[in-house]
Amino acid sequence: MSRKKINFGAKTKLDNLDDSGEKNNEFNIIKNSVPARPVSFRLREIDLQRINEILKKANELNETNPFNKTSLIRGLIMLGTRSDSKEILEEIRKSI
Repeated sequence: MSRKKINFGAKTKLDNLDDSGEKNNEFNIIKNSVPARPVSFRLREIDLQRINEILKKANELNETNPFNKTSLIRGLIMLGTRSDSKEILEEIRKSI
């Protein structure tokens, strides 16, 4: 007796329907054109302590999922893009 193999790649009628029952052939997926790549930095112990302090402050306000260090650095980069260049220069000089 032979068994039929299931074809998991075959499309069904439900694949083309969205929640409203209308046909939808397009998915709303965000694709990054340039993949993220790892970058490493050498930080002093005091810098790591400061990052952990900032991370604790951010996670106190966030009630859903805790942030990780990568999210924190991305947020700080965005904050730096909106900040005045003189303020950034002063903070860099203070940290040295």
